[in-house]
Amino acid sequence: MLCAVVLACDAAHLGGLGSAIGSVVAATENVSSLEFTVVTPGDQVRAASAVAAQCRARTRIVPLEATKLAHLPVPSYGEFGSSKIDTYGNLSSLLNYARFFLPDLVDTEYALYVDVDVVVRCDTVALMASMPALFEAHPHALVAVVERSSHGRRLFNRGYSFNAGVFAAHLGRWRAVGATPQLEAIMRRNAEALRNRTQQLWSRPSSQAPMTRVFDADRAAPLGSEWNRLFRPHGPPPSDVADLLVNGTTLRYDCAWHFTGAIKPWDYLPLNATRWTLDLWRPYATTPCGPAAGDDLPKWPLSLPSRDDWHHTLKLQAKARLAAAKKEEAERREADAADLKRRNAELKAAAAREKDRLRREKAAAQLRKSQQDEVKRARRAAKRARREARRAKRLGLNTPPP
Repeated sequence: MLCAVVLACDAAHLGGLGSAIGSVVAATENVSSLEFTVVTPGDQVRAASAVAAQCRARTRIVPLEATKLAHLPVPSYGEFGSSKIDTYGNLSSLLNYARFFLPDLVDTEYALYVDVDVVVRCDTVALMASMPALFEAHPHALVAVVERSSHGRRLFNRGYSFNAGVFAAHLGRWRAVGATPQLEAIMRRNAEALRNRTQQLWSRPSSQAPMTRVFDADRAAPLGSEWNRLFRPHGPPPSDVADLLVNGTTLRYDCAWHFTGAIKPWDYLPLNATRWTLDLWRPYATTPCGPAAGDDLPKWPLSLPSRDDWHHTLKLQAKARLAAAKKEEAERREADAADLKRRNAELKAAAAREKDRLRREKAAAQLRKSQQDEVKRARRAAKRARREARRAKRLGLNTPPP
């Protein structure tokens, strides 16, 4: 059985592509059954190909511009009136929404989607071999790790949701329920709400929110929680991860580590709270699947910078993100001001046209009134003349001639 694995990344996440593909290859016994599909912008095809070429697996590189994804309306943080890219990450990237178009990317019955910030530690071919039985037992189009979540409680008032960073899909059922058109419709509706300044469906760029609306917990078959263990960069590491890093103990049976949030391990940030994610991810970054080919790519194994370099990099990245957010906010305000100015000009022109119409109507009414008054005066004068003529005639008949 062919195991189709779909990934998507832009330049910001290219650092995770090698570790994601390499970890899948390293954990899979039957590598010949793997086929990767990587969606990336056209200007990153060469770099992504150089990364994939080092992995002993079939890989297709699909340019973003050749897919329907290129026409999806994806609002930026600025359009949401938010500058929380430092908190939530590169969620406004088009590549974050490639998972919406799985049936257009692969021609198989089942597909496995994996975010590039995921490290896989179990055999994906064995996982996908179990999909026919799992989908036969559950009449759903999607298999994911379904867990209790406050996010799910807000959306569905039932307290369960799933993270769409790792999931398997039955593409025949996906097409049958029209999942892709539903996802596109939700994105268009939210973009239209933002343009019209009405109530949007969610408060920041997100591919997770549309996925949980279309494939909510009632329509997603459960996958073992080991297939999507979330690691958030802020705060201390979990106790078992700390034991692994400090004492070299064996970690539990996790099959997929998902490094969520804005700070990825390959960003080399100097925050103490994020060093453990870098240490946890680093062994997978030094595999032969790391991006070592190409002059424009970093040479691996990693040569970690000093702490001073980290601080300098952090400052530069923070300044760049702040400048980008300010520029985006300024452009949004400028567009709003231009739109307000245009609307005011239209209102002013409409008021002037209405005033001119009323003036012409008033002048016409005055002209009609003066004409009517002139007619009345002429009629009264004619009437007086006739009356005087009759009176003179009567007086002339009764008076003798001189």
